[in-house]
Amino acid sequence: MEGVACPLCAGLPHKLLYERRDHTHYVTDTRFRIVRCRDCAMVFVNPRPDPGEIEAFYPEEFYEA
Repeated sequence: MEGVACPLCAGLPHKLLYERRDHTHYVTDTRFRIVRCRDCAMVFVNPRPDPGEIEAFYPEEFYEA
């Protein structure tokens, strides 16, 4: 997982809104942190899976669609 700045304004301060597991595919027990940027109020996942980790969160059936 990689910590990131806000994708909209590049702000670094953020507020944790909640944590939750993936509610669509349920392939891991990873809990995702949903945060709100304190500068522009955009909501995003932080930290997020890096490019080398992202496919672990999608089951094989996802790609068949």
